[in-house]
Amino acid sequence: MNSDEILKAELAKVLAECERLREENARLRFRVGEDLKGDHQDVERPSLNGDVNIAVQAVVAFEEARGSKVENVEGDTRGFDLISRCALSVTEGEQVATRFIEVKGRAAVGEIALTANEYKTALRLSDEYWLYVVFNCASQPKVTTIQNPARFDWQPLSKIDCYRLDSETILKSQFGSVSKHI
Repeated sequence: MNSDEILKAELAKVLAECERLREENARLRFRVGEDLKGDHQDVERPSLNGDVNIAVQAVVAFEEARGSKVENVEGDTRGFDLISRCALSVTEGEQVATRFIEVKGRAAVGEIALTANEYKTALRLSDEYWLYVVFNCASQPKVTTIQNPARFDWQPLSKIDCYRLDSETILKSQFGSVSKHI
């Protein structure tokens, strides 16, 4: 087998394992009464190392197939999930290509959003920052890579922090007419 065939075989093994774990996750969700038909943004699965995201598993397999060593930093709030290092040469004093990877996974195909921290980190790291979007995590995970995603025209999203109600509405609810009580 040549190196391409070996990499394809390894990737097929990883994808088969992801599928097996996805099915196991679906069984576990059913047992605890979760709605399997809901729009789950991130699909997670149990593994030997605890709960690991299917998308992260697919990306790690993708990077390892490229010959990279991958470090998971998901819990460190750095603005990315993985650090991937790939040796560019085998001579003494070898150079290493480093990718700072943010992983987004979707059960099917859909839009994604970056947090403010992820977006600012993408701006700061520029070409060293990579966005790996894994679509179809619920069936056949497909990895899509984007170098320097900050170069795109991202649309800002607002998160609702609180709601307000004007005094007129409050007084009307109590007294029926505002003018009598002001």
